[in-house]
Amino acid sequence: MKSVDAEKECRVSSVDRNGGDKRQVSGAMGRGRRPAGARYRQLISHQSALVTGHSTLATRLAFTLIELLVVIAIMAVLAALIIPITGAVTRHKLRSRTKTEMRLIESAIEDYKTKKGYYPPDNPGNQFGFNQLYYELSGTTVNGTVYTTLDGNTTLDTSMIGANPIYGKGFRGFVNATKGAGDEGMAAQKFIRELKPAQIAETKAGVKILVGSVGWDSPVPKVPVPPATTPKMNPFSYVSTNPTNNPKSFDLWIDILVQGKTNRVCNWSEDVIVL
Repeated sequence: MKSVDAEKECRVSSVDRNGGDKRQVSGAMGRGRRPAGARYRQLISHQSALVTGHSTLATRLAFTLIELLVVIAIMAVLAALIIPITGAVTRHKLRSRTKTEMRLIESAIEDYKTKKGYYPPDNPGNQFGFNQLYYELSGTTVNGTVYTTLDGNTTLDTSMIGANPIYGKGFRGFVNATKGAGDEGMAAQKFIRELKPAQIAETKAGVKILVGSVGWDSPVPKVPVPPATTPKMNPFSYVSTNPTNNPKSFDLWIDILVQGKTNRVCNWSEDVIVL
């Protein structure tokens, strides 16, 4: 009997030990690291999330074709608005500058008429618009054959004038000039002031003329070289003998090129005339 009981006790003890071992193993697995398969699946899931995040970020930073086309369209619209405005500003600037210069000469001519009783002589026969306004409005003194402007900046030999047909064959000298001692009534006077260097040009013969600071910007010069010293020379035209547009006074005008079009600034129209 004892042997049978001992055998049963041994079996129970073995079962208890085995059961306890199983529980211990199960508890250890529950409390310890996950199996390799679970860790692998977790790693793959984490990497997939990272890849998805980078892909989303790249998508947000990149332009789509539609967005790029929209940006190009907006830039084209802005360019279409800005370019005409820039052209209008340039046109207004050139016209305003030329008008200011013309009014300065016009005012000097009127002062000349007030003091002298007649307008400065013109040179209607010259095809390039050359005239003696610079010398007549500046005033000169004559000593022998040499004329000198009152400011002393320019001298001109009358023998050269006679040999050069720039003022016509009948030219005999300037009217607004002090000849010898002269009395007060015959003394030359200066009527034009504040001339800038760009408003005075000199021909190949050394004769100075009034020009616009806005040159004739064209491949085909208005005045050929010579007699001009530069292809951009743009003289003011002046007619006091039988003027067409201002019969009782004088015609004064100049043509400038603005954006490929000839703009005439003149004293018979407040508006610029586009030819």
